[in-house]
Amino acid sequence: MHFQVVKSRIQGAEKIPGVPLKYNWSYPALVTIAREEGMTALYKGFVPKVLRLAPGGGVLLLVVEFTLDVFRKGMYNFLCSWILPIVFCLVLGPPYI
Repeated sequence: MHFQVVKSRIQGAEKIPGVPLKYNWSYPALVTIAREEGMTALYKGFVPKVLRLAPGGGVLLLVVEFTLDVFRKGMYNFLCSWILPIVFCLVLGPPYI
């Protein structure tokens, strides 16, 4: 997370002619932020990011576990006899069942 804060500070810096940039490279910017604003400033936006990514991770976990369970229990024949024809019907149309 802390490198994303540094990246956004570097990208969002205003370029004024004749004035050196406050954040111009990753590691010095990291040290500057930590020194001036404290270590907690490096974790700004952590909670919104977790709240945004958690549902997708949960859905991915459920899909992977369901798929592994299908193959472990030998339900491959069930998939081939029921699910795949339905998918083909939805994708290609009714005559292809």
